[in-house]
Amino acid sequence: MKKWIAKLMILTLLFALAGCEEDDLNVPSEGSVKGTVTNISGDAITSVNVTISFTDGNTTTTTNELGNYSFKGLPSKGDANITLVKEGYLTVYATVQLADTEVTRDFTLSENISLPPSTSSVNGVIKDISGNPLSGVNVRSGLVQTVTNNVGEYSLSVETGEKVSITADLENYAQASRNVEVIEDVVSNLDMTMVVVDKIEVFDVRAGATIYTKGATVALAGSSIVNNDGSTFIGEVIAKVSFNQVTSLSGQKVFPGDYIGLQTDGQESGLISYGFIDVTLEDANGSKLRLADGFTATLTYPMDTNIAATPDTIPLWYYDTEKGIWIEDGFASYDVNTNSYTGAVSHFTTWNLDAKVARGVLNGCVEDVNGNRVSQAQILLSTPGSYNTFNNNNANGEFGFYNAPAGQTLSLRATTGALSSTELILTLEAGETKTLSNCLVLDQGIIERHSITGRMLLGDGTPLTNQYLNITSNGLYLGGVQVDANGNLSDGDFNRPDNNIITISDNLYINGNSVYFEKSFTLNPNNEITNLGIIEIKTTTVSGCVQRVDGSRLFDLIDLKLNSPFGNEFANIDSNGNFNFIIAQDFAEHKAYVFTDPNYVHTLSLSINANKNVIDFGMNCLILENALSLNQPVQVSITTSSNKSILVKYKETADYEYPNSYGETILQNAGISASFNLTKNGVYYIYQNGEQNTYQEFDGTISVSVDGQTNTITIPQGVNTYENWVGQAIEVYQGQIKIIELNKPTEQPS
Repeated sequence: MKKWIAKLMILTLLFALAGCEEDDLNVPSEGSVKGTVTNISGDAITSVNVTISFTDGNTTTTTNELGNYSFKGLPSKGDANITLVKEGYLTVYATVQLADTEVTRDFTLSENISLPPSTSSVNGVIKDISGNPLSGVNVRSGLVQTVTNNVGEYSLSVETGEKVSITADLENYAQASRNVEVIEDVVSNLDMTMVVVDKIEVFDVRAGATIYTKGATVALAGSSIVNNDGSTFIGEVIAKVSFNQVTSLSGQKVFPGDYIGLQTDGQESGLISYGFIDVTLEDANGSKLRLADGFTATLTYPMDTNIAATPDTIPLWYYDTEKGIWIEDGFASYDVNTNSYTGAVSHFTTWNLDAKVARGVLNGCVEDVNGNRVSQAQILLSTPGSYNTFNNNNANGEFGFYNAPAGQTLSLRATTGALSSTELILTLEAGETKTLSNCLVLDQGIIERHSITGRMLLGDGTPLTNQYLNITSNGLYLGGVQVDANGNLSDGDFNRPDNNIITISDNLYINGNSVYFEKSFTLNPNNEITNLGIIEIKTTTVSGCVQRVDGSRLFDLIDLKLNSPFGNEFANIDSNGNFNFIIAQDFAEHKAYVFTDPNYVHTLSLSINANKNVIDFGMNCLILENALSLNQPVQVSITTSSNKSILVKYKETADYEYPNSYGETILQNAGISASFNLTKNGVYYIYQNGEQNTYQEFDGTISVSVDGQTNTITIPQGVNTYENWVGQAIEVYQGQIKIIELNKPTEQPS
């Protein structure tokens, strides 16, 4: 009986277990999600990243060639987020409810089609400082660019914006860049002025250079310059340097952007400029060079005497042409002894020396003498170091300066055509918004014609001859004045300014040198003619004599080079060894190199500090010691890859153009491999010679090995050496050797 009862209990338990549900056994279930991804046309989209996220984690898969995706092993309940991402399509976000059965969820992706930005036109004219139109100027904004036509006009279609940066570039002109507001369906106007580069200097990258212009300097250390991609550069650097002060006419016209800077803390500040320096570095082919990583250059700014304050340090700012704003980066320190500021920079663009000032808002209007509002006027708001213009005020004659310098004495004036308003003097508090109680009135009666007389003399008392200078007042161009053959001022008829103060300025050309002159004068308020008297041009006259070590002073040919031993001729020295020349009085050190006749090569390097009117070495002549020769003759090996022979010509001095007819022939028809020795100072020109001296078209390479250094130049296919001389040159001076690569137009060498 007991056995039967036990069996019955076992059977009952088995039947009970057989009827249990899975949940009753606590066995977990799994969910899954699948689907298809298509575009709006119903076509499958492959390689879509599909991510599903749930409480305990997430997982990602991609769609196959049929656009299908699938997830398994998911929780069987709860919500999950699904994200679908594919380049070129809008991202999709969705929520799906998980279940213990398979969930199907299909998706349609839309292409990510960006609407084109709204654009409008910016038109303008590019002119030089004298008002002449410049053709061939490259004008750009972002990736959009164009070129000015033969009357200096340009037109750009650019994206709309409150501040759009427009930049202009032209060879041997300093870069110009300005901001303009661009409104959709409205043509904006932006004229710009460009000035010729102040100084172009060529130097060996290994030697470095200190470049002087208008009292400013740019000091570059040896071997501190590389190609734009950072690779090593060997050869001649072409440095183009310009310096301007905003209190000069040219500085006001070419100052880049607005007087607004982005500080290191990310906040904007108003600026008062103490001067700005523009530097570009190029190789002989015009390719850009830059400062190597870890190197800096030293910039020195002479103090602007029109600004009173001389703080111990002033921030340095560089101009960002893409953003159209100045960026704070470093500082310059004041030296009371030289009355200048000096600072270091790590890259080159336009560098501005600016004090920070607060800003305010100034609103106003312009009307004529009858009370009618005047549009299309130019409104000028200036203070020493800041010069703002507002062009094309609206149809109601209204204008507004939204970044006017605060805490400064400001000059405000409106002009149009031959009319001008009375100068208004005012100040703004920091953050103040001021609206003029009365409009600026264009009153023709306030303009009085005036003339000046006087005489301009050099430091040695000789007259400045046949020059032309600009006349300005508070940045307004009034006219010009001619200097005749006797140094007298003439043709100085101009619009008389209200404040009776004028500035005469321009680049003067004296003995082959460009000397910047600028000086302010007060007009006699009671007369129509003011005599300015004697105006002295601040230059340094250098005089003296040279002689050989044996005391002889008779020379057949002798000349002097400035700042470079093989540069352009700077001054002649007569047959008795006497010299007398003029340089700008810029308080800078200059190196001068003296050369005697080619048959009796002597050189001398002398240092000149242009800090006084006259430097006279007196009758104690400078001794021309023998030029340093190489310790031993250096052999040069030359090979070419074509069947043209080699020709080498030697010159005691050089202009890096081509070997002139008076050059000495070292090698003639020497085959495709030859060698010779360097034995004396000068330049050795090397090029491939056509068969029987016919200058035929050819291609190939010339390789030169000298003093352990090898240079190779590739000659483009089809070059005719009669039209284009392609080759290399080796310069030897005072025992130093350097190789120069050349590719310049030439006459046929003899």
